[in-house]
Amino acid sequence: MEEAKGLSKPVKLKNDLAEFLGATELPRTQITKKLWDYIKENGLQTKTENGKPENAGKFIVADAELLPIFRNTRTRSKSGKITDLTEMKEGQTIHMMQIPAVVGAKMIMDGEAPYGVISPDLLNPTKFCKGMAERGVPFFFEESISRQKLYRR
Repeated sequence: MEEAKGLSKPVKLKNDLAEFLGATELPRTQITKKLWDYIKENGLQTKTENGKPENAGKFIVADAELLPIFRNTRTRSKSGKITDLTEMKEGQTIHMMQIPAVVGAKMIMDGEAPYGVISPDLLNPTKFCKGMAERGVPFFFEESISRQKLYRR
């Protein structure tokens, strides 16, 4: 049997989505299908942004089950567009085109720690320290070679 590739290849899921879907690995197509099945079964679509659920439309209403999945999403697309749902509240909506960003943010990529993602903007030591402090995460940072020493002759 040929190995699955692309969208058909199973990916590891982060804890919140894995609990919701009841699986630790699924192909992206199945992740999206299961999310849509849940959205449709529970009538969580609406035609207006932050509107009431009416089982139709291009916006998805976050209920108590979807909220933890949506809320833990902060991604940047290749074009630079940021999807930040970290402040989302129950009853608020996302556009249906944001579902791929949610799914992408919930996959564990090769070499990635399953309990968090370090975004590219946090690879800068100053931004990293500021980001950790903003999140209230205890950390220790020691600069081994200062720039002054590095460029001094």
